[in-house]
Amino acid sequence: MDKRHTPVVEERNRFANDLKGVQAKLATLETTHAKCASDLSATSKDRDEWKGKYVDLDKRHTPVVEERNRFANDLKGLQRDFNGLEKTHSRCAADLKSTANDRDRWKSRHDKVENEHRSCATKLDSVKKEHAAMKMELDSHRKDAAKAKAEAEAARKRALANLKPDDLKKVEGIGPKIEGILNSRGIKTWKQLSETSPKRIKEYLDEAGPRYRMHDPGSWPKQAGMAARGEWKRLEKWQDEHSHGRE
Repeated sequence: MDKRHTPVVEERNRFANDLKGVQAKLATLETTHAKCASDLSATSKDRDEWKGKYVDLDKRHTPVVEERNRFANDLKGLQRDFNGLEKTHSRCAADLKSTANDRDRWKSRHDKVENEHRSCATKLDSVKKEHAAMKMELDSHRKDAAKAKAEAEAARKRALANLKPDDLKKVEGIGPKIEGILNSRGIKTWKQLSETSPKRIKEYLDEAGPRYRMHDPGSWPKQAGMAARGEWKRLEKWQDEHSHGRE
């Protein structure tokens, strides 16, 4: 019996030892469980806290997303504007190049005109000098002409003074008073009277006074011409045919 009992006792002892080990592990597990429960409770609190933070963040995130979408739309608009500006820039660059070419052409023309201006200025100075010389020469000629005119006038007056006057009263319409007026104007001969226009004679009469304005000198040069040529019969016939020397 002893022989059969010994293995049972040993088996029981092993079970007892295993039981102690299991109890120790159980105690450890219980401790670990308690710790896990505590950690789980803390984690649940943290989870709730983070959940609240998430909800709050989500609330704040929504307008940020909307703002981001607006920015995205604005960015698209800006991109379109940029593309348009880029095209405008390309056109402006082309226009600038064309303007630069035009500027160079106009500068070339300006330089050419400026050179022509300098040449003209030089010619103008030369012309001014020639003009001044010609003016001096003209002034000299004017003085000579004035002197010659004065001498001619003096000679004319001397000739008139020495000229034998004709009887201007032979002309129908001219009496002693009018003859005196004509003589004062230098008209002393039939030839001089024939070469004077009726208009000029009329001016002399008008200037002499109202009493002479009624006279018509229209035929006086014609009559004087016949007298100067010695055509007395013709003159007498003409005067007979015309009353008071009027045509």
